[in-house]
Formats: sequence, structure tokens, C-alpha cells
Amino acid sequence: MRFYRGMTGAVLFCALSLGCSKNGAFETSVGGYCELPEVGKAHRVSSTSTGLPAHYRIDRPGSDRIQVTLFLEFQESLNVYGSKSRSGWARGARAFTEQCLAEADPFLVGPSGEKLQIRLATEAETAQMPGRSTVHVTSDPVRGHSRLWWTGWGCPQVMHEVFHFVGLTDEYAEPGTYACRAVGPSDSLMANPAAAYQSVFTGARRSLLYPAQFVAVAYPGCQKRNPHYYGCATQAYRTLPENSCGDRPNACGEGHTDWVEL
Repeated sequence: MRFYRGMTGAVLFCALSLGCSKNGAFETSVGGYCELPEVGKAHRVSSTSTGLPAHYRIDRPGSDRIQVTLFLEFQESLNVYGSKSRSGWARGARAFTEQCLAEADPFLVGPSGEKLQIRLATEAETAQMPGRSTVHVTSDPVRGHSRLWWTGWGCPQVMHEVFHFVGLTDEYAEPGTYACRAVGPSDSLMANPAAAYQSVFTGARRSLLYPAQFVAVAYPGCQKRNPHYYGCATQAYRTLPENSCGDRPNACGEGHTDWVEL
């Protein structure tokens, strides 16, 4: 499925996001968020544990349910020729993202069977957020990133970008740019979104997220719950020569991709 029929997919890039609470600041936790909020309560998360800023709200509507709310404002972008994208495409991008979230909802399952739901705050809720994240929407076939979305992306690419907003890093190899990056499994959403969708829709996997990815969203920054993931993910955007990347856990050493497992 795409924003508009007849367009092709695109390769994804890394993401940045900003956000804040009603009083202008998210709660922070020095040691990470190692416990979920009580049922009926919420955390406002602010974390840079993976190197990407992640700002969102975690609610607990039930004992086995976790809800993440993102505050994204979609706007039309100027295209490469200086003209503005067609009016209404930003609203179309929001509607399409909500459609993708609904499609992915049955496949966001944690290692113990927990269910994760991701929702976009309403436009009214988002407008009240001083630090809301702006996503520009363009009709140009650009590579794009979390702040610049192409109308030709399908749901796998959109969901890849959505998970950047909660701190998950890219896991595909870019040796000429990010030589220190830990590579993920070939069907990881953060390495190859289309392959991840293929895996869940054919029944090869029950969740679009590997266990450590799920835990990184539900318990952001909690090293004791997710030691391998943070040891590997934090090098995703380092530009040093590969032999200067420092020590990495064996789980993401050469030829290893099991750092997204617990």
C-alpha cells in the first residue's frame, strides 16, 4: 500500500525527533525506564540511549498492553524545484500513517506476548505540544529521512521511520558512511522493512519487532533489560574508520546479528 498508487518504494534513512509534555519538558530517567507505568498511568519518555532522541508517551491501558503516543505534525514540503507539494498531501500522509499503524498493530508483539500499540496524537493534541516533531511531505522521489517523507513510500518504509521516532536505529550496512554500524538480521524492520513484512505475513515471525527492539521501545534506556542492544545500537551513526569503533559486544561483532535478541 502506498500514499498514492503508481509510485515506487524508497530506501530509508535515519531519523531525529523532538517532543515535550504540556509544560514544555518530558520527564527524564538517568538510569533508563526499567519499569512500565502502572495500569492506567503514563510515562513521558525522553531518551537518547541509542544515539537518536526519542520523545514519546507510554500509557498502560491494560496489564499486557503498552500504548505509545507520538506527536507528529505533517506539513507540505517544497520540492527540489522550489514549488510546494500539492495541497492535502500532508493530511494524506497522516491518514496513510494511521492506516499503516492499524495494519501493523496485530504484529507488534513482545517477547512475553505483550501487545504494543502505536498511535499518533490527534492534530489538536499535537498542536498543543511546544516541541512537536515536524514531518515534511514531498512528492519528489527523494531518499528521505524521518523529517522528510516521500509520498511514494509504502507501509514497510513508513513503519521503519515511525520506529526511528522511538529511538530504534538503522541496521543496514553503510560501510562508506557509517562504518561502525551494527548490522541487523536480514528481515529486521530496521534493516530491510519489506523483508520484515514478508516474514510476518508468511508466518515466519509473529512480530515485526525482534525482542530487544520491542524492549528498547517499552523500557527505553534500561541497560539491565537490554545490555546487548544498547552496546551495539549506539554506534549506528559513528563515522570513524571501522578499526576505530571501539569494543562491541560479541552479539554484534563481525558476522553476528543476534544483538536484537535478548
